[in-house]
Amino acid sequence: MQFFSIFFALLALSSTLVSASSSGLEYLNTLREQAGLTPLRSHAALQQSAQAHSRYLSLHQISTHLEEEGQEGFTGITASDRAVSAGFESLAVSENVSWGQADIYSSIDKLMGGIYHRFTFLDMKKDLIGIGVEAGNYTYDLGNSFLNLLCQDHEYLSGSYYHNACSDREKRIETTLYDQAQNYYKNTSEAPDMVVWPPKNGTDILPGFYGENPDPLPEYAVSGYPVSVEFNDLLYPESPSEVQIRLIDEEGNALEGMMIDHSNDPAERFSTHQFAFFPLKHLEWGTRYQVTLEFDGERREWCFSTRSLFDLGAQKVYRIDENSPEVLEVVAGRSYALYFVPQGADDQFDRYHYRYNTQNPSIAFLDRNTLLFQVEGEVGQRVELTLNTPEEKVITLIIAQSDQAEEPSKSSCPLSEVSPQDDETSTHLLSTENVDESISAEESESEIETESVEESTGASGGGVLIPALLWSVTFLFLSFYRRERFFRS
Repeated sequence: MQFFSIFFALLALSSTLVSASSSGLEYLNTLREQAGLTPLRSHAALQQSAQAHSRYLSLHQISTHLEEEGQEGFTGITASDRAVSAGFESLAVSENVSWGQADIYSSIDKLMGGIYHRFTFLDMKKDLIGIGVEAGNYTYDLGNSFLNLLCQDHEYLSGSYYHNACSDREKRIETTLYDQAQNYYKNTSEAPDMVVWPPKNGTDILPGFYGENPDPLPEYAVSGYPVSVEFNDLLYPESPSEVQIRLIDEEGNALEGMMIDHSNDPAERFSTHQFAFFPLKHLEWGTRYQVTLEFDGERREWCFSTRSLFDLGAQKVYRIDENSPEVLEVVAGRSYALYFVPQGADDQFDRYHYRYNTQNPSIAFLDRNTLLFQVEGEVGQRVELTLNTPEEKVITLIIAQSDQAEEPSKSSCPLSEVSPQDDETSTHLLSTENVDESISAEESESEIETESVEESTGASGGGVLIPALLWSVTFLFLSFYRRERFFRS
């Protein structure tokens, strides 16, 4: 009987993990579709390697892209090693990892908020993925089916070639064939000329950015959700010049921010065709924003809206800044979002504790400046909430018959044309230079402390390719050589 109990428990767990992976793939493909990209397809070997890595992270309670040989659960040092171990032929494997999120949707949202991870998920070259889920650890391994086919079923003849590109590291792949395979989706008639995020008329965008590993904005513990563009380098062989991104709010104000590109990316991860604008302040919840992109004399505009607190369960909102009272009235049984407006680059919190003489309050993080709060009790009872902000912040919530909170805002696009009030938008270039999320709680009768540390670990790339010219052959021949065999879809 015990055997069957264990068997059915494992069967149920396996079904849950498969369901989470499938839901994650569907959600991620929805985002890629909004960006104009081809959908990703699940691949068995990548699925196996991603699941094995999530298990390794769970076993050792760490978040990393590297595994240590000899440790329990080891299947390969790098993402490429692990994919090859699972039967993938190409070494060009990219990986995103996150831990501690409530579900796979939150994991993907957090990673999309991190600029390096976003570029991995929105890679125009990728069409395969494996997703691993284990005890709050999420691994996403991405590959290219045409490269995998070249490594699996290809005989080298002559010409310039790459090696160290396949599981057989000595295997030679003609340079032109490799480049054609890698860039196949960039060269189709449906390929976008650029990939922007948030997309046109995008909704449900997170308003805050709290760093990633590596951190593109190391001097800011809290800032706004970044706007990015990646140009299709087959359609823009030369990197566009004088690229500027502006973000404009509903009142027509241009937000202060920093532009990051290949020349000043602190982690040196950006390609020459990738650009991002980081608002220096947390965006507002449930608000529309207009993006203006200018480059090479061209101008593009589109609109997106941030997530509404109403959709996160808040019936009312207190927007708390330096002028807000220290005592706020709340109605028993009503859910409130408490949004603590950042007053500086470090004004966020990952921990709080509280004392109360009410029934046990319900408090949850929405982000590092926003809590969802609900309490039951009698009029006059109170909850004293203390946040570990740089300067400790204390606020008292007292149960009353009514409150002064506002209704959550919820805006959507399209936004009517607006012109910035100040054309001299303050946009700085970042000169040089994780915050992952898990929640644990220690509880006593009268005081609870909840910790949150948000993490979205850095993305890793594929194998190193070393070209060597053996003898010259015509590019025309290489372009069409065995095309049907290697580029069948």
